Amino acid sequence: TKVDFMANLYHPHQEKMVYLALLSLFAGTAWIYLVINRIFLGFTPGEWVFDQRLGQPNQMGTNMYALKVLARATVTVITGGIIFPLLSMILNRDLLGQVLGLQLYKKV
Repeated sequence: TKVDFMANLYHPHQEKMVYLALLSLFAGTAWIYLVINRIFLGFTPGEWVFDQRLGQPNQMGTNMYALKVLARATVTVITGGIIFPLLSMILNRDLLGQVLGLQLYKKV
């Protein structure tokens, strides 16, 4: 495209749309990553490494499971992926999972 990306970041136009576009691109990519992996596999690659999964195996494949995954990913991305994980770590429980009825489980 012959567009100097760094020049756009350091000297954006008056509307500063480049920042909004980058934020939108990051949020969209994060949302797709969370939704696709969790709907089809039940976990993201990071959760798989730590033997975690989202929901019980008997929940997977249902329409309600997919809707809850969509809701969980949407809330996570909207809150920046910081607020609920930080609160969950402080309270030592999956707070967003309790609210939506779709918790993270440790495989045993």
